[in-house]
Amino acid sequence: MRRLPRGAGRLHARPDGAHGAGVGRRPLLPVPNPAASLPARHLEILRAAMRLVAERGYAGASLRELARRVGMSQPSLYHYCRSKEDLVEQVILCCGADALLAPDAGELPASLEDFPRFITSYILSLYDAADYQVFVRFMFAVSAHKPRYRNALRRVYEESLAQLTPVLLGPFVSRGELTAEDAHALMRLLVNTVGLLCMERRVVYAEKEHREDTRAFAAWVSQMAEHLVRTVLRQRAAAAM
Repeated sequence: MRRLPRGAGRLHARPDGAHGAGVGRRPLLPVPNPAASLPARHLEILRAAMRLVAERGYAGASLRELARRVGMSQPSLYHYCRSKEDLVEQVILCCGADALLAPDAGELPASLEDFPRFITSYILSLYDAADYQVFVRFMFAVSAHKPRYRNALRRVYEESLAQLTPVLLGPFVSRGELTAEDAHALMRLLVNTVGLLCMERRVVYAEKEHREDTRAFAAWVSQMAEHLVRTVLRQRAAAAM
């Protein structure tokens, strides 16, 4: 039976920017992707399982139907997972991280004032990806069933946010432009505010693309956050005089 690669349950930031090459794209951030270490067939099965659960719900998604969709016998699935529960957890840890790291938002921001626009653009790109929309539907389908699923989702989202924040904002914290607490709050403000609207419209309402007012809202959030950042920078500069 194939197991997840060692350390796949956690997203570790690596300062050298190294990453796996298994998914055939340049990742946005210097954080390894657990899915990149999986053989293509294993990842194909996990993605098929994600789509099946998203379509039919947790109870309606059977291993028999999954085996049919991927063209193998049901006993052969146990080469890749111990049980349905193990399969779902693998989907969370691998497909979740893979979807979160998929968009390419360009170069990391060089100035703190550019950071809000960088993050809101990334969130918009994230919800343009069909796989991420499917993963969110999958997440809703499984989260109420078992504590282990909720814990796995917490690891993917909260630990990745906790680890990405110092990667993205660490240089500004080091220069004294932000405190570590400010950096975490700014990341939460941007991700949660724009992400919730995108989730509502692209996943719950199944809108095919971002509406103009969604993009306008994301731009407004960026502008308000930029204003907040400038205010904090002025206050820090005045205090240092």
